[in-house]
Amino acid sequence: MPISHALRAVAVVVSASMAFVAVSVIADAAPVSAKPKPCPIDDPNCDPGGGGGDGTQTYQPPNVDLTYVLMPRVGGWKQAWKSRQDTNKKWAVETYDPRYVFPTAFESRFGNQCVDKVDFDAELLGNLTVNTYRWTVDGKATEFRTCYSTKLSLPGEGNHTVRLDVRSPAGTTIVSKERIVKVVDHLVVLFGDSMASGEGAPEKNRKNGAEFGTWIDKRCHRSSWAAVPRAVEALEDADPYSTVTFLNFACSGATLGDWVQGVGSGVLGPYNGIEPIVEFDAEDEVADPTIIQRFYLPSQVDQLKQALGVKVRNGSAGAPSQTVDKLFVSGGINDVRFAELSMACIIETDCVNKTTSFYGGQETVAQTMASLASNIPARWNELDQALTQRGIQTVPGGRYAMEYPDAFTNNNGSLCSEMLADVLPQSTVVW
Repeated sequence: MPISHALRAVAVVVSASMAFVAVSVIADAAPVSAKPKPCPIDDPNCDPGGGGGDGTQTYQPPNVDLTYVLMPRVGGWKQAWKSRQDTNKKWAVETYDPRYVFPTAFESRFGNQCVDKVDFDAELLGNLTVNTYRWTVDGKATEFRTCYSTKLSLPGEGNHTVRLDVRSPAGTTIVSKERIVKVVDHLVVLFGDSMASGEGAPEKNRKNGAEFGTWIDKRCHRSSWAAVPRAVEALEDADPYSTVTFLNFACSGATLGDWVQGVGSGVLGPYNGIEPIVEFDAEDEVADPTIIQRFYLPSQVDQLKQALGVKVRNGSAGAPSQTVDKLFVSGGINDVRFAELSMACIIETDCVNKTTSFYGGQETVAQTMASLASNIPARWNELDQALTQRGIQTVPGGRYAMEYPDAFTNNNGSLCSEMLADVLPQSTVVW
């Protein structure tokens, strides 16, 4: 095994332990108000907002208003991601399915509108209602012979006029209601490394004797159990009147901008992934520079540009917009060569003041880390420039730099003389 890959393997194990802490914090957090789930047509105890859902099958008149919820869509990112390792279809480049990125319709559920107990009971028994329920969305009408839970498609973001006319068998209008429904979809993007991707928390645990668990994206060890995917699900659940489109590009082992030969970068530059399709050494990269274009993943910034494409998301009144509402970025720890730093401080006692071939060589560990860390602010500026150059905009105040758990300082704020020994005992990494 090449030394670069061995060091990365150490980083995976260590970052897995750190990521587990972050995931555990999210899992133990107090639950938020959940978005109501869709109501099955035959479930009288389910109520998306308006009558009949009190735990009994007793009819209750509907609310005066047309009550509704928008159906969740944030979890669709897991199925929308397409890669060159996709088992169903080999994609030429890693990206998200445009049908997810550019939705043409948003699904909604409207609550109980049964005008009487006869219609309510008919639906409970699986029969057609006596009266006809005519729903109109922006002038386009559809008639139903159901009344308890009605699914409507709303064409794009913005305001939509929704009307309900209930008519008797004789054609007499029994009731008419109308309201404006505003569809708001938040575009949330995630860049980053193992802390963002979910290293240590695979999508599915290993089973049947398998050596490893499974991932949404094996090459990047990407999982929906990571902190940000969990947070955006909570964001969507907290508001029944908005949805979230989530584009996750985080990749375990990625740097902000520091280039590691034979591996690449990640956020700002191409990267071969934590589990590459083909592994390369520095010598391979020098001998054939074309391998970067042919095999490496594009930078996460370029992947976002690819996903957004030349198209833009539909805004209200047809106005185009590709503004990112929330951009989360986890980066920097691999720019200070976290794998080598971990190795040095697991093997060496009082590593901070030692020189070691694993990290820095001529300078102490502390000096090397400080020198590498001094470059990180410039990387964040480069990220800002890269977004601007590609025409990718974020809403003011919509960029968030994620903080790492601190494994390097003690309670007094001083650098620890020994680091990570509780995570990786020395005996496990010396061979």
